[in-house]
Amino acid sequence: MTEHAFSTFSWVDVSSTDANGAKAFYGGLFGWEFADVTAADMMGENLASDLPGETVMYTMCSLQGKLVCGLSGTMSPDMPTAWNAYVNVEDADAIVARAQELDGSADMGVMDIADSGRMAFIMDPVGGMCGIWQARNHKGAEVKGEPDTFTWAEHNTRDCGTATGFYSALFDWQAGSNPQAPDYTLFHRAGTDANDLVAGLREMDSRWPSEIPPTWVVYFRVANLDAKVQSAKDLGGSVMTEPEQFPFGRFCWAMDPQQGAFIIVELNM
Repeated sequence: MTEHAFSTFSWVDVSSTDANGAKAFYGGLFGWEFADVTAADMMGENLASDLPGETVMYTMCSLQGKLVCGLSGTMSPDMPTAWNAYVNVEDADAIVARAQELDGSADMGVMDIADSGRMAFIMDPVGGMCGIWQARNHKGAEVKGEPDTFTWAEHNTRDCGTATGFYSALFDWQAGSNPQAPDYTLFHRAGTDANDLVAGLREMDSRWPSEIPPTWVVYFRVANLDAKVQSAKDLGGSVMTEPEQFPFGRFCWAMDPQQGAFIIVELNM
C-alpha cells in the first residue's frame, strides 16, 4: 500500500513499558523486524542537542521489508502499555476542532512529527481514545489485512449510541450491522459500498469488569490461531479469552508480557 483513503485506519503502534521486551515478543510472535529511529534521525543533530543523538525515539516494525506498525517506550513510567490506532485524515487541526464541537476533547493538541506528519489523540464523549494522522512523508502501513499484520480496529464502549453518533459525525462514517452479528456495529465511509468496512463497535456488557475503560482495540490477522495462541504463551504473553467463533472466523484476546492487550484473528474469508 502506498496510500490510505481518508477516514480509514492507516497506522497502529504500541507504547510499551519495556520496548526491548516488546520487540522480543512481537518479533517472535509475528516475525517482525525492527528499525530504530533516533533523536538525530527525527529532529536532526541540532534540534536533538538536549538528547543524545543515539536516543531511540521510535521503532518501525516491518514484515518482509514492508512497514506494518510502530513501537515506542511509554512517555512516563506511570503510563501502561497500550496499542493505539490512527485514522488517516486530511486536516488534523480541523478534525480536532470538530471533535471538540461534538463534546470530545484533544488535551495534547496537534503535534508535528518532524516531516512524517501531524498527529493527535482524541477522546470521545464516553472516554475512548482514538489517534488521528495527517500524513506527510509517512503514509502509514505498507501492508495490512495479511497474516501477521494489522487488519481491523474495534471500539469497545458502554454507550454505543453516543459513540456511534460521535464517530459517524467526526469521520463521516455510516453505521450498519450484519445479519450474522446484529449486535455488532459496522462502520463504512459514507458514500462508499456498505461492504467497504473501516471499523467496528462492540457494546461492553455485564461480562466486562467495571474497571476496564472504553477503548479501541487492534486486531492482527494470523494464518493459524491455535499455533499463535501457543506461541504467545511460549513468548511470555498470555491469552485472556479462549478462541471464539464468529461469522468470519475465530478470534481471541491476547496480552503481551508488558500487559498490552490486542486481538488475534483467523479469518475464513
